[in-house]
Amino acid sequence: MRSFYIKGTDKRYSIREDGNVIRHYRYNCKGIRVYKDEFCKKTKRKGSSIVSVTIYNPEGIGRRKVVNELMVEYFDLKLPDDCHSYFFDYKDGDCYNNGLTNIYYRIFTRKEYKYDPQCYYVDGDLVEKRCGTCGDKKVIKNFTVYPKSNTCSNECNTCRSKDQYAKIKSDKLRYSKSKKRTLKWNASDTGKKWRSEYFKMQREFMSNWYINGIIRHRGENPDHYTEEMKEIVRTQILMHREIEKQKEKG
Repeated sequence: MRSFYIKGTDKRYSIREDGNVIRHYRYNCKGIRVYKDEFCKKTKRKGSSIVSVTIYNPEGIGRRKVVNELMVEYFDLKLPDDCHSYFFDYKDGDCYNNGLTNIYYRIFTRKEYKYDPQCYYVDGDLVEKRCGTCGDKKVIKNFTVYPKSNTCSNECNTCRSKDQYAKIKSDKLRYSKSKKRTLKWNASDTGKKWRSEYFKMQREFMSNWYINGIIRHRGENPDHYTEEMKEIVRTQILMHREIEKQKEKG
């Protein structure tokens, strides 16, 4: 088991990879060192999960040291990325178990999410993330990055838009103003151009939005369709497009 002597203690204390701090010797009443490995007692701050131990320097002055901070310092526990705020959490829920196999970095969130936002990396680069609202794993471009604070949102842009729209719709005055602005923008040249390009893109890639529109055009509810049934609709559309191409050639 790996362990490191804690600096500034004259090799009196060491930290092990299981999260325990060991005292290797103490002084008796005559000031003579008595060598005996003993576990340092861990104490928790009131109202928190922060666990610390008391460590004495060679002058006999004791100071509290947070165990997780010692683990970071001596076992090089680097933050996964700089786009989130992190805190230490425990896989088994026991804050006294500070071992490397139990502690992990968890994304700090200002509100409770249905799912725990989780990041996925390839060669050290952040490429995907799980949305805290819908729980889907999506490419990182589907999340908002805030340049000023260099942080990344914990829910995907789709869920954020739905949440914002629900808040607007719950307020009659805000909803009325929003609807007027939307109609005015749709009637403008910029709005018409954007909608035309957006529809072409959705049609080309056959997104869920486009498929749901096709199903509604048939007079049916897309919520009653499973993913397998929607995939069949995609296949039907591709076959229809291929038939039209062959007719044009013939």
